[in-house]
Amino acid sequence: METGWLFNPLELGPDGRPQEVEAFATGHLNTPVALGNVPSFYHAESRAAEFVMRDVIARLKHGLLYGGYNTDISESGPGAGSWQALNAMFPITPRELHPGWIVGEERTITTVSGSYSWSGDASPIAKCFDLEGAVTACSQAEVSEGETGWTLELVLDDWNQVAVIDETPVPIEVLALWSMDDALSGPAKSLLDSKGNRDLDRAPVAPSFSDDSPPEGVAFTTGWDGAHTGLYQVAPGFVDVNAWTFEVFFRRADEASAGCFFGNGHVQDYAGIARVCVRADVVIEIKLVGETVSSTGNPYDLVTFIGPDDAHWHHLAVTWSDDLVQAYLDHNPIGDPLSTQYYQGRLLTDYAYLTVGFANDTTDSPGAHWHGDLDAIRLSKESLIPERFLPLTLP
Repeated sequence: METGWLFNPLELGPDGRPQEVEAFATGHLNTPVALGNVPSFYHAESRAAEFVMRDVIARLKHGLLYGGYNTDISESGPGAGSWQALNAMFPITPRELHPGWIVGEERTITTVSGSYSWSGDASPIAKCFDLEGAVTACSQAEVSEGETGWTLELVLDDWNQVAVIDETPVPIEVLALWSMDDALSGPAKSLLDSKGNRDLDRAPVAPSFSDDSPPEGVAFTTGWDGAHTGLYQVAPGFVDVNAWTFEVFFRRADEASAGCFFGNGHVQDYAGIARVCVRADVVIEIKLVGETVSSTGNPYDLVTFIGPDDAHWHHLAVTWSDDLVQAYLDHNPIGDPLSTQYYQGRLLTDYAYLTVGFANDTTDSPGAHWHGDLDAIRLSKESLIPERFLPLTLP
C-alpha cells in the first residue's frame, strides 16, 4: 500500500510515539507492507536516516513492514546513517502481526520491549539499531532455553530503537585484517586471503614467533632487541569513512616495554591513522592525521588513554565516530571519549606500505618498534560496540 503522503514520521504523537494512521489498517487485509515515505517530500534531507527509521517504527506500531521507496541513506554528510537495520530486516515471511512487532518465519522485528519466543535451530540473537539505522547496544537481551525452544527477554528504548531477532549476527565490513596465526582457518583466513597476504619478503627482518599461545594461536614477536622487524600489508586504498574500529591483541615484553602496534609510512603527507603505540608510562597513544592526502605538514590529533601496567595478553580497541575517539581495554571503556579537532575520517590503507609491529612515524614518537607480542589486528568500517569486538577467547 502507498502511504507516503499520509504523515511525516518525524512528527510524533503527544505520547512520544508514532502518530496513529487509520489507513494502515487496510494493510492487514493484504501483504502487510507499506511503502515508505521519502524525506524530500517533507524537506527532511538533513535528517534522512532518522526519517527512514522513524518511518520503520511507525509501520511497526501498526503491525506493518517498511517497504523502501526511493530510499537513500548516505554514509556521510547531513542526514547520514547506516543500512544495517534495513538489511537485517529481510527476507521475512510474516506470520503474526502485533502492535509494535511482527513475527516472521525467518525473524522477528520489534520496536518494543517484551518476552519473545524462538523455535529455531539455534539460540536467538537480538540485534538492536538506533535512529540512524546503526547497530547499538540492547539495554537487555537475556536468552533462556526451554523444552520447546528459547525465550528472549528484550529491553529496548521503546519506539526509539528497532530490534531484529534471528540466528544471524550483523556482518562487519572489514577493511583489513592481519593475523599472526599460521594455522588460521575459517572466516578469519578468508578475510586474510581477500584483503591481501602477509608480505614477509618486504619486512626488514624476518619475524620470529613466541612460544606462548595468545588468544588466537601463534603470536608475532617484533623482538625487543631493537631489530627492525615488522610486516608490510597492502590493503584496499584511501577510504573515507564516518566511523571505524581498530583492534589488536598485544602483550608487552615486560612491565617497562613500549612501542607501536601499527603505523603507515608517510605520516606528514597522508591523512589517516599514523600510529597506535604504547609509551613507557603505559599511556596508549593514537595519532590521527587530518586534512588532505597529498599535502605535507598536515595537522594531527594526538589522543591518549591510560593502558595496562602489566605484561599479560590484552585486547585493545579504538573507535572513531562523530569526531570522538574512544579506547577499550579487554572490552571495557578507558575513560571518556576524546574529541578530534583535525581528523575527519580518512583512512590510509594502501600507499607504499603499512606497518605492523612498528611505526615509521618518528615525529614525537614514543619508540617505533613494539617490544612484545602481537596477534590479530583488525580495521573495520564501523564504530563497533564491545559486543561486536573480536572475542577475548577465540576458538
